[in-house]
Amino acid sequence: MQVNTLETMENLKDLAERFLTIYPQLKAALTGQTQQTQTAEPQYANPDQQISQFLRELGTPMHVKGFGYLKTAIKLLQENESLLFAVTKELYPAIAKLHDTTPSRVERAIRHAVELMAERCSPLYAKSFTDQPTNSEFLAWCVENLKFRA
Repeated sequence: MQVNTLETMENLKDLAERFLTIYPQLKAALTGQTQQTQTAEPQYANPDQQISQFLRELGTPMHVKGFGYLKTAIKLLQENESLLFAVTKELYPAIAKLHDTTPSRVERAIRHAVELMAERCSPLYAKSFTDQPTNSEFLAWCVENLKFRA
């Protein structure tokens, strides 16, 4: 009887070890998350890297001008969130000045980048938005999400 108990305990131990090995994949499959989101967030050397990675996760094409404008906008908003209340009056002109273009082109390029994200519909974008957000809504959402990733 005692041999059976010892054997059963060893079998349970083996089973527990196997379960702990596959638990992250199992949890990811059940919650619909990818393995990448289960691991700890990587540490970034600078905020630019974190913002770029975040925009890529959302499905932002890196080759469009809006990608660079979004990075600049998010950096400026992280420094001064009150710019969210003056997007057309202060934020777009500040980005335009940094990129040697016009505020209307900045606004249009950001809107185009957000449209492309909606078309590509990455898991993070699909989970966060049901309709296409306005530029201001999208920027506010990005800044808030990046706060919790830091």
